[in-house]
Amino acid sequence: MDNLKFLRENISELQRCVKSVLTHSYDNLSDDEICKIMSSFSIIVQINFNTNVRKHISNKEVINIYDKYEEIQGYFKKEIAPSISILYNDFSVYYFDEHTEAELMLEATYSYRFALHDFLKSQDEEKANEYLQSLKEYIRQHKTQEREMVKYIRYSLENDQKILNNPDEIHKELLEDEDKEYRQSFEKYDRQMLEESCLKKEQELKFYEDALNREDREDKDTM
Repeated sequence: MDNLKFLRENISELQRCVKSVLTHSYDNLSDDEICKIMSSFSIIVQINFNTNVRKHISNKEVINIYDKYEEIQGYFKKEIAPSISILYNDFSVYYFDEHTEAELMLEATYSYRFALHDFLKSQDEEKANEYLQSLKEYIRQHKTQEREMVKYIRYSLENDQKILNNPDEIHKELLEDEDKEYRQSFEKYDRQMLEESCLKKEQELKFYEDALNREDREDKDTM
């Protein structure tokens, strides 16, 4: 299994998309092109906001992992500080201190996988489905790591569900003097986003559990 297959095939396009955002050069593009660009950029955002990464960059700095990377032992490597790097393949992202073992960036990896899937889907539906099948195989080959991912998704889903069941939590950041119509609109939108998030995480949880606990099925996977 080539853990860099999809990145190797799309690294130039991913790099171009991220640069488009960083240079604000995405005016007059189609909606599909903008979706592709934002999917690629969301990968970068999740990595940049990781707690470990934040130790080495300022709040205004953005690390483009597709720029000046090197390939090493089945990973792409992006140095962010002396002896500190981000290691990543098609499926996982690690924080790597050369003096210790590589540490899986759990939240960044979770978001990275589905942002990469969205990017591939914007390129080619068949390629995106191929990625899901490869991800399923990767999950089966890394069961200890992926059980931690299942715990993370389940915990995140439970938190979203708790907020949904407590309406005050949804709009607690709104000021009391906000316009009533605005508050109602905001609350409705926020609830809808949470409901969609819960549904998506339920589907993702099933995908991971199936990959860990069941043999391949003939029906098409969905995420």
